[in-house]
Amino acid sequence: MTWTPDAATSHLEEIAKVRGITIVWTEKPPESHPGYAMVWINPPTSPIRYLTALHEFGHCIDPQAVNLWKFCGKRENAKDYRKWINAESAAWGWAFAECRPALAELVRERDWQMAGSCWLSYGRHLALQPVR
Repeated sequence: MTWTPDAATSHLEEIAKVRGITIVWTEKPPESHPGYAMVWINPPTSPIRYLTALHEFGHCIDPQAVNLWKFCGKRENAKDYRKWINAESAAWGWAFAECRPALAELVRERDWQMAGSCWLSYGRHLALQPVR
C-alpha cells in the first residue's frame, strides 16, 4: 500500500463531516473533546499520525470512550486511571477498526512504541494509586 497524506486527510475530513466533528489542524500534541465534538490533530503526513488522528476521533465517537470521558472529566473522578485506560483502549480500538486496510503494516515499530508510551503513562499512574 502506498501512503498518501491526501487520501488520509480526505478520510479524516469525511469522518468529521459525517459525524459532525470539528477538526482543528495543529502541530501541537493531538487531543480531543467529546463534549464539544472537536479534535485537535496533526496533518496526517505519516501512517502513525493518521492512526493517532483516528484515535482522537475515537474519543468522540466510540460509545465506551465517550461515556468514560464523561466520567473521567468530572473533577472528583479525574484521577481514576483505570477508567482512563479503558477510554484509551476503546479509542484505539475504534481507530484500528476505522483505518484504511493494510495501514497497520506501514506503521514502524518505533511508531508503535511512541503511541504505546502514551497509553502506558496511564498504567504508571495506575500503579501509584492505592488499592481500593
